[in-house]
Amino acid sequence: MDQYINTDRMMVRTFKAGEWVFHEGDSGDCAYLVESGEVQIVLERGSELIPLVCYGEGSLFGEMSIIGDQPRSASAFAQSDCKLRKISREQINRRLDQADPILKVCMSVLIGHLKKSLAKYDQDQSKEPELSLDEKLRLAADHAVLPSKQVESDDQPATSQTKPNTPVVKADPIASDMFARALSTINLENDLDTALQDDELVLFYQPIIEANTGRLAGFEALMRWIHPERGMISPGDFIPVAERSGQMVAMTHWAVKQACKDLGEMRNLFLSSMDLSANVSENMFMSVNFSSRDFLDADLMNKVQELLQTYDLPKNSLKIEVTESVLVSSPKEVTNALNNCRDHGASVAIDDFGTGYSSLSYLQTLPADTLKIDQAFIRPMHEDERHMALVESIIHLAQRLDMVTVAEGVETEQDAQALASLQCDYLQGYYFARPMPVTDVIRWVNEKWNSEF
Repeated sequence: MDQYINTDRMMVRTFKAGEWVFHEGDSGDCAYLVESGEVQIVLERGSELIPLVCYGEGSLFGEMSIIGDQPRSASAFAQSDCKLRKISREQINRRLDQADPILKVCMSVLIGHLKKSLAKYDQDQSKEPELSLDEKLRLAADHAVLPSKQVESDDQPATSQTKPNTPVVKADPIASDMFARALSTINLENDLDTALQDDELVLFYQPIIEANTGRLAGFEALMRWIHPERGMISPGDFIPVAERSGQMVAMTHWAVKQACKDLGEMRNLFLSSMDLSANVSENMFMSVNFSSRDFLDADLMNKVQELLQTYDLPKNSLKIEVTESVLVSSPKEVTNALNNCRDHGASVAIDDFGTGYSSLSYLQTLPADTLKIDQAFIRPMHEDERHMALVESIIHLAQRLDMVTVAEGVETEQDAQALASLQCDYLQGYYFARPMPVTDVIRWVNEKWNSEF
């Protein structure tokens, strides 16, 4: 799990004018976004510093050594007091790993063409100092400026001399809206890494109720982030970022373990009480959402059985929820992973059924035993007979396929009664309870069914 977490807490660094950022030959462990100030890129050649490019606010530098997996090909120092935001090698590599294969081929071909062009440039400029690909590309820009300050060491101004008549490129900044989005995303990713380390993530549980009996059947685990400065951050803000960055795998590792732990404790508590056990299913389950990247992580798949044994949970008490969009993204890999999970004691639910782009043929091939009917069908079903017909059709389809159904978005008694009459198996929604922390779940169950509470 730790391989997915960036443990570097120094993600924002400030440099005084004249202070070195890195030297030629250093390992390229990160790139930098310039939030303020200017950074000069130079070649160190004996007593001379050869200026190459100057980066101002809104610029990115240091990325080529990561993409090319090579040491730094030039040195960098703060030309003025500056504030730099680090982008770690892990953050860049996670994105490269997710790049479309065709895009990767195009990038490879483009780099090959650039190398051929630069080979001729090297022949024509054989007397000049050897420059890297990044440096030569920068020198092709339009605006040349001379460095305002040179340095010799990390602490003292330089006695080195600038090479006469050597132009330095003034790098064009990234478009302001693109820079703002990139900065916001990087900040959120860095904060997420900290959240995983500092236990800022919590699970809220929404009860799932048996439609015919009203007993507690289980829960859906929903991730929440309580930021120390920003308070509660919406899952709609951080989940998409975590999925794109690859951090979702580490977060799912944590969520599955925590959900199994809490389920084990709640089972022991509820089923040991005479009052509560009469109103709680002995097959109480916990649903956990998985992303497409989770299914590519063999360690997570193999961990399912271990967690069920560790917390003494019966077979099928952990239910893995997968959306139709995940099925479409990697159908073969997801199917194999779900078969593996089911073999190890987990059950499988297709979430938001009917809202994605999957084919009904998936219902024949996937090892799923539960269909979750999206609230988009539930909410308007009393006002539109077509929605009621769709809900009824989904329930009948599931029954014919020997699957159970869960209706999401149940908000009124009318919803609950209608779905029960349609023989929907389980109900979930605000009519019963909102998602809540485990301590509140225990209080809610006791207040509802414990006569001694």
